[in-house]
Amino acid sequence: MAFDRMTKLSWIYDLYRLGQDGAISENTAAIYQQIIVHIVDGFEGKSGSLALRDANGVNLSIVAGIDLPDGVIGSAVKMGGGVLGWVAQEGKALLLNGDASNDSRFQRNREGRGAASTSVNSAICWPLKIEDRVIGAISVNRPNAAALFSETDLAQGTALLNMVSLALGNMQLHLDQNRRFEELRQVNAKLAEAQNQLLQSEKMASIGQLAAGVAHEINNPIGYVFSNLSTLEKYVQDVFSMVDAYEQAEGAIVDTVVRGQLQQKRESLDIVFLKDDLRALMEESKEGITRVKQIVQNLKDFSHVDVSDEWHFSDLIKGIDSTLNIVNNEIKYKAEVIKNYEDIPEVECLSSQLNQVF
Repeated sequence: MAFDRMTKLSWIYDLYRLGQDGAISENTAAIYQQIIVHIVDGFEGKSGSLALRDANGVNLSIVAGIDLPDGVIGSAVKMGGGVLGWVAQEGKALLLNGDASNDSRFQRNREGRGAASTSVNSAICWPLKIEDRVIGAISVNRPNAAALFSETDLAQGTALLNMVSLALGNMQLHLDQNRRFEELRQVNAKLAEAQNQLLQSEKMASIGQLAAGVAHEINNPIGYVFSNLSTLEKYVQDVFSMVDAYEQAEGAIVDTVVRGQLQQKRESLDIVFLKDDLRALMEESKEGITRVKQIVQNLKDFSHVDVSDEWHFSDLIKGIDSTLNIVNNEIKYKAEVIKNYEDIPEVECLSSQLNQVF
């Protein structure tokens, strides 16, 4: 290498600084490129490439380079294939001077064209190792150069590339750590989402229990009011029958004064209107109580109070109708609901949860 001792120390320090920057930088691609540029310049090369092993260790991935064909950076090189793959697999530095395109060692893979190509004039390729573990390979090329690389260059580079290996190893550890942090963040986010869903489920369960309790409390008085209305309707019908009998017997009363009083009373009370109106009132009251009973039943269906929280077959149309009844007060002022159901079989589901979805 053509520098004095101070320049060499400065070059080494700059290489060390790049490694330190790489350990904290988010833009690893830029650091990789800076490292290969620094090494190629230091060895007075014209081109070069940097490849690192992937996570499973099967292939190398070319992460940076100088004067490489389009598409080479980011491509994979099989372990043992091409110069980079051979150096990474063997774990040995390699000096190539002259055309090595017919070298049998590098025939297994031709994907590394431009990355330590076998047809360059002079090239050095080193394995990147941390202790005995190979993490990648790096090459420096001098295409069509008058001065070829020497064994001294190879030896000097082997010592210096230990520092590069440590720097790149630190970068990979940093990337792995960031990846694990991101995975942990995603897991925590999923846990938080699951916790929120659980809390929401508990809230809905509480609402269901409250609705069930309210429905139960309302159902009791509604039951006897409905029963009383039915009885009262029967009594009214009986009274009307008696009034009809009196009306028919009115003509048989001999006493004209009494008969006149009865006729006057009947006319003042408007018995005909009372009979019709009482029937209508009873019918409307029964219809109102029936609607209240239906709302209570819908509330029970919505809260699913009568069925354990287990999968069972349920009528979805009935579930939609009961839910629409529950939210009718919210809908009726805003929209018109048009129902267009088709026949579907019962579906195995958790009907209370489906009603809440509806």
